[in-house]
Amino acid sequence: MKTSTPPVDLDPFLEWVRVRSERAWATWPQPSLETFERAGVGGCAWWPGTRWLDGLTDAQIAAAERKYGLHFPGDYRTFLRSLHAPDRHMFHAGFADETTLVEDEAPSFLNWLADDEWIADAIEWPLEGLVFDVLYSSLWRDEWGPHPSDEAEARHRLADVLGRAPRLVPVVGHRYLVEADTPRGYVVLSVYQSDIIIHAPDVRTLLLAELADLLEVPHPRGAESVTEAEWQAAKRIPFWGEFIG
Repeated sequence: MKTSTPPVDLDPFLEWVRVRSERAWATWPQPSLETFERAGVGGCAWWPGTRWLDGLTDAQIAAAERKYGLHFPGDYRTFLRSLHAPDRHMFHAGFADETTLVEDEAPSFLNWLADDEWIADAIEWPLEGLVFDVLYSSLWRDEWGPHPSDEAEARHRLADVLGRAPRLVPVVGHRYLVEADTPRGYVVLSVYQSDIIIHAPDVRTLLLAELADLLEVPHPRGAESVTEAEWQAAKRIPFWGEFIG
């Protein structure tokens, strides 16, 4: 694998990401369902010719925050002003049943001007995942009140709890930004039901992790890129920090 040292400062780093990823996309192999069928797995693949969209304006960023009731951390704002999102969804192979794969599409980094349905689903995903674990994995904590008697009550109770927790900002897949008292101002969490871990300490490391193949760099190893101070601070995040192992 070719290696390259990415810039440290965010603005030149984002331009470096644009140049290297678009160069890789220009000659990227055509995805096909057959490739996934041979491997026996589902997943996503880039389309050749993918490019980054023009960045958002400050007014567009503010409108997206108002629309979804979110607050974007500073580095994510810089990312949105520079790259925002790829110009097309990824090829997606998913299982229609236990053995049959079907072709579909799925976004990578969310497009805040066009991916309304995907964004709404991503915002609801943490709640739905916790409800699932309450129903099927014995998740419940005394401080949340009496144990719910059914799914509707579990969803109502958890929605109330999450309403008092810091909002999660969906970025790509099940990776979310959450404000935290760390030197970088926030962390990137991987949220899958009640399995919540630190995925990256910031947007820069998130991009290196999600685009490692395109950028031809070693894949950052998740929590190993997080300092002890940042890990301890993340553990203090109201509600979400209680799940971080």
